[in-house]
Amino acid sequence: MEPTVLLYESSGDADSLMAILPACGCVPVKVATTEALLEEISVRQPGVVLFSLAPGREDDLVALRFLRRVAPDLPLVIVAGEATLEIRRAIQALRPVYFAVRPVETAELHDALCAACSTPEDRAARHRPDARADGSRAAHG
Repeated sequence: MEPTVLLYESSGDADSLMAILPACGCVPVKVATTEALLEEISVRQPGVVLFSLAPGREDDLVALRFLRRVAPDLPLVIVAGEATLEIRRAIQALRPVYFAVRPVETAELHDALCAACSTPEDRAARHRPDARADGSRAAHG
């Protein structure tokens, strides 16, 4: 079963972020409010949350802090429109697997999301001595 990625985007720029997700083997689910995000987390148990932090939205930081309390191990990928030192410190305390300020390189975000979506078994398979770059294993014999 493919992991679900919940995409929270309040400023209407979700299309560019949504386009990356299927290439990672993730099922994207877009939510427009923090209330919907928290509800979907309890219903879907997603593999990762991609959170687009809009400039000047302090309630987004409050939602992220609450999300971290209710789902302490849920991987967070956070993309911000801007980030003051105060916002960067607040985000660092949330322990995201990836954080960037726009503009973000598509390839970099893709790699971060793919890594966040992968299961522990996927990660272990990539690090085996006989693993190939495409995830397959070399034949023995």
